[in-house]
Amino acid sequence: MVPVDINAIARDAIRLAELEGEARIALRVSFFNPLPPVEGSPERLVQAIRNLLVNARESLDGVDGGVIEIETEPDGDLVAVRILDNGPGMSEDLLEQIFDPFGSEGESGDAPDGVKPKDASGLSDACEILHEHSGTLTVRSRPGEGTCFVALLPIHRS
Repeated sequence: MVPVDINAIARDAIRLAELEGEARIALRVSFFNPLPPVEGSPERLVQAIRNLLVNARESLDGVDGGVIEIETEPDGDLVAVRILDNGPGMSEDLLEQIFDPFGSEGESGDAPDGVKPKDASGLSDACEILHEHSGTLTVRSRPGEGTCFVALLPIHRS
């Protein structure tokens, strides 16, 4: 574990999620600068943020005017990374199982809104990685209103 610039992590994750130059999706980036470093594994944190961005990108399949926003900012003794999309959102039932790596993937007639994340294992992995870093991952979503994932990581103490 080393001090990590979460803004640099987010930039790498954006590149790896192949969002730059994605014609059908508007990417909005708002990085707080200077942001205190977090403590962690750069590779693992890039993987977690990339997984969240890929999930947001996939949720916008078939959405006209798709937007993904990624924001960073300090939040007390934590650093927050927010990933928002204007996709179809999720029902309460789906939110309860969102981080289950064994949840079924893709579209489902069983979900009240008819949509499940296409990569449930990616969301589960992101949650696990953040917990490894003494962080948390929460999600807010409603059908028809998009989704917001919030990752909170403790600031590095030297």
